[in-house]
Amino acid sequence: RDYITWVLVNAKPVFSDNELDKIIVNFVDITERKRAEEALKKRMTELEIFNDAAVGRELKIIEHRKEINELLKKLGKDEKYEIVE
Repeated sequence: RDYITWVLVNAKPVFSDNELDKIIVNFVDITERKRAEEALKKRMTELEIFNDAAVGRELKIIEHRKEINELLKKLGKDEKYEIVE
């Protein structure tokens, strides 16, 4: 995709005696900015996937700790894990 060039175009009409005299046009190459935006968007998606996986893992660990505590309670032993919710 290196062949794509992003250009921002700004146009400003200039009037003389209430009539359009000319239009001043400014072109700005924003290709690097767009590439950076795409890279950031990709990285944000990766981080969201990682975060979802980490949160899911943490919730599973809490479930297992609760199960262990319940089994220990049935055996008449003290709970091993403090569960904060």
